[in-house]
Amino acid sequence: MAIVEKVEKFPLGPAREVFRTNIFKVEERHGKTHDNLYERNFSTLAFANWVNVVAVTPNGEIILVEQHRIGTDSLTLETPGGAVDPGEKDFTMAALRELEEETGYTSQRILALPGYHPNPAIQGNKITYFIALDAQPIPKNRDSGDPFECIQLHFIPIAEALKMARTGQMSHALCSLAILLAEPYLSSFIAKNKVTNNIINPKWKGSVCVFCAASDGQDPRYLKLAQQTGEALASLNLRLVYGGAKNGLMGAVADGALSQNGEVYGVLPKVLEKFESAHAKIQTLEWTENMAERKEKLLDKSDLFLVLPGGMGTLDELFEVITMNSLGFMNKPLVIFDAFDFYTPLLNWLETVNYKGFCKPPSEMFSIVRTIDELITFLK
Repeated sequence: MAIVEKVEKFPLGPAREVFRTNIFKVEERHGKTHDNLYERNFSTLAFANWVNVVAVTPNGEIILVEQHRIGTDSLTLETPGGAVDPGEKDFTMAALRELEEETGYTSQRILALPGYHPNPAIQGNKITYFIALDAQPIPKNRDSGDPFECIQLHFIPIAEALKMARTGQMSHALCSLAILLAEPYLSSFIAKNKVTNNIINPKWKGSVCVFCAASDGQDPRYLKLAQQTGEALASLNLRLVYGGAKNGLMGAVADGALSQNGEVYGVLPKVLEKFESAHAKIQTLEWTENMAERKEKLLDKSDLFLVLPGGMGTLDELFEVITMNSLGFMNKPLVIFDAFDFYTPLLNWLETVNYKGFCKPPSEMFSIVRTIDELITFLK
């Protein structure tokens, strides 16, 4: 019996491979065989449902618990969690109970994450994963009846905890999986709270990539919208990342940012030089050999993506971000600016695609704003 055969049945895309890799890294560190490791990690779940909690403090730290099993010298570093008590039908309350008992922290913002126990032999029993945001200490002592004894709490910056989860540094592979499942929420937390190196920094300068047309279009309101968008980004101390041109909406959004002393980074392919003139006033302009390289740099340099009105190129960039996020290759917020109902037909089509079972609900793939005020509120 190889653990790989069981993990291969775990349908979570890229997280599956990380989980499988972590199994082998934990095994190597502890000198366990596949079967023994499987027994150690999963056999206790055979007769109970389980909860596991990724708790995040307001400062952007994930709470990990250092524990040792009574009667052994084995130390572990884990996310809080445990078995659902008999008669405890509300798994959310079970998750809060485990969080409070093991850490002395609680949360008013807790929600379930997708995922279940990867052992197909366990019929009807599963792990339910949770993320608890804005975890706060409570004046209640931890229940000492748990079979593990808490040695120390560790407050790990989100980025570091994600790295630990991906590289098998967690003591328990299922805890790595919990953090990976929470990654979209953790990335959103970083973006919205301006967390840098575990410190909430009001002067932090994130980068917002704007996708839009390199032409003016027929409605002058779109040019004005692009100008106002650039101004808004600069007023919020956010760097504009865009396609580097001075034409159309692209030029207008850059001009708007520059008018407010904003920072602008552009990427322009050499093959488009005849069609899109480079903006001469932006602080940074990088040339690429082709369109694919341009897109790669735009994705890499940005923390959030904002889609203004545009044509085929804009739609290509929009769906590239949706696809990359959906497949787990990145987890960055995406916002569609549906000004003057420009994208309403597309949004309706995506609702149909979801209804037919071919994509996630649109609300899980992106956010929507319709005015500059809504955009500013979202970015704040």
